[in-house]
Amino acid sequence: MRIKLIVNFTAGRKKVNKYLPEIEKTLCAENHLSISSTGTIGETIDLVLNSIKEDFNLIIAAGGDGTLNAAINGIMKAKSTLTNKPNPSLGFIPLGVSNVFALEAGIPLNPIKACHDILKYKIKKADLVKIKEPFTRYFISMAGIGFDAQVVKSVKPQLKRIVGGKLAHILTGIFILIKYNPYKFSILCDTETVKHTGYFAVIGNIKSYGGRFNVTPYANLDDGLLHVCLFKGKRRRDILRYIWGILSRCHLSFNDVEYLKAKNIKIESSNKLWVQIDGEAFQESPSEFEICPEAINMLLP
Repeated sequence: MRIKLIVNFTAGRKKVNKYLPEIEKTLCAENHLSISSTGTIGETIDLVLNSIKEDFNLIIAAGGDGTLNAAINGIMKAKSTLTNKPNPSLGFIPLGVSNVFALEAGIPLNPIKACHDILKYKIKKADLVKIKEPFTRYFISMAGIGFDAQVVKSVKPQLKRIVGGKLAHILTGIFILIKYNPYKFSILCDTETVKHTGYFAVIGNIKSYGGRFNVTPYANLDDGLLHVCLFKGKRRRDILRYIWGILSRCHLSFNDVEYLKAKNIKIESSNKLWVQIDGEAFQESPSEFEICPEAINMLLP
C-alpha cells in the first residue's frame, strides 16, 4: 500500500515529535510510506492533491481537527479536478487538543494505539457538509455561528502556546462574554418558507462538540442530514445557561432552544457573522450549508 502521512508539527503543543518515530516504524511495515510536514490549511490541501497525483491510495492526517479538515478539503478538491484518479481513503491520527472527531468516531486518543489500529479499520463512506458561499469548503464535524465562532476567531495564538488550547478558549470566551453583542440571524431549512430565528447555532454532522459534549445528539456521520441546534436567547445569562445546559446534557429541554434537521440550510442576517468550522475560524458572512451523503472514504473503527 502506498501511504502518504501528512503531519502537522504544531498540533497539540508539538507533541508529534514524541510519537513520530513509532508512527513511522508502524506504518512502514509492508507499506511504501512517504512523510510530509504541514503547518497551514493551504499547504495540507496542496500536499493531498500532489499525493493523489502520485497515486498514493491512503492518506493519513496526523494532527488536530483542523488538519483533518484541510485533508478532507484536499481530497474533495481532487475529486473535482483530478477526475482520472481514483479516490483515496483517508485515515486520522489524533494529535490535537480537543480531538473532537476522534472521540466521535472511536479512534484511540493515544497516537501510537491509533496508528497500530488504523490499518485494521474498514473503509466507510462518511457524509460531509458543504459550505457554498462565498467559496466552497467542506467539514466533517460541526460548524458554529455566533458566540463560539467569535471566540474561535478571537483566540490569540500566543495564548494557546502559553496555556494550551482548551484553557485559551475558556479565557477568551470569558472575555468575549463580558462585551458580547450578538446579532440576530435566521435559518431556512430545505424548501421551507418559515424562518427559524436565533443568536447562536451549532450545525452538526456528528454528535460531539468541543470534546465530550453533545450539542447535536441525534447527528450521525451517515444519516444524510444536517442537524442544527439553534439558541434563541441573546443575553449574557442566556449564554451561561446554554453552556450549563450543554455541560449537563439538558439544553434541548429549554424553551428557547430549537432542534432542526435538513439537507440544506441557508443563513440570513443583516449583519456579518463569523462562522467556525471544525474549530477553525472560517469566514464573516452568511452562508449556505448542504449535506453531501457518503462523500468521502474514511478508515474508521
